[in-house]
Amino acid sequence: MQILMKRVLAVVAVAGTGLAALSAADAATLNIVGCERFTGDITSGTITCVTSSTTTPSPGAPSGCTASVSPTSLLATGGEVRLATASCTSTTTFTTKLKRDGALVNTPDVLPSNLSSAIKNYTYTVQFCAANEGPCSSDVPAGTVSVAAGQVASNTCDGLKVITPTHSGTATPELTIGKSGYRTSGFDNSESVVIAALTSSGRSGRVVVSVYNYPGDLRSKSVWMSTNRCDFSTAASIGKTPNIVVQFGGTDPKDGYTVFAQSTDTLYLRVKNVSWGNAPTCPVGTDCNIGIDVSNLK
Repeated sequence: MQILMKRVLAVVAVAGTGLAALSAADAATLNIVGCERFTGDITSGTITCVTSSTTTPSPGAPSGCTASVSPTSLLATGGEVRLATASCTSTTTFTTKLKRDGALVNTPDVLPSNLSSAIKNYTYTVQFCAANEGPCSSDVPAGTVSVAAGQVASNTCDGLKVITPTHSGTATPELTIGKSGYRTSGFDNSESVVIAALTSSGRSGRVVVSVYNYPGDLRSKSVWMSTNRCDFSTAASIGKTPNIVVQFGGTDPKDGYTVFAQSTDTLYLRVKNVSWGNAPTCPVGTDCNIGIDVSNLK
């Protein structure tokens, strides 16, 4: 390895062997054999030859470090998680290593979609490392990110056959706020139930869920909306075109018709072809399919 020296008077401290030549020219060249790399600044007069047996002094691991990730919640489709803040009191020069559930991941990280019926939580930590591949701190908490539930747990619920809505011909177990045109097929008598998840994902405000027959004659049906997937104790609405108003976050209005949910809740819409007293409204052997619209309520 060769180093071009700008000054003859430079003092060279070599921690290694094999100094071959030192020219007396105004710009000298050192041909040093056996050096893997060099540290120091030649303009200051001192460089160090680093061999495999050389231990280069390095600064300690950063301390007093804090970190956070964002966003803290995602839809069932998953998505990107970024390291939002990172700082240390001991130094402003450092590198970071992001970990998800103890395993190193890229920055930003990308969380997969959640196809289960339960919310998935991921815990992030960060290691802060001194520059130039120096030592690293222990794991620093950076927060938890939740991915909403994506689909129902099974094809039955309380002994009923579960029907999953479709949108544009694709099974869609999760309703998207602001989207209309969800459809069902094979939704017949009282032995079947339509179930779909409605995820707030940090939303606030009110939405309305509209249920109607599509196609076919209008028939009464009962709808439920709560965090319990298989709760049919008290219907939220009964009628030929029942609507449900849902409020995410804020203060529970307790007005008797609004379903209140926290901004992190996953709600489940259930629809049955029954009227008051659980009386079937769809004849056996007949499909009484429905359409579902979800819109923001201003």
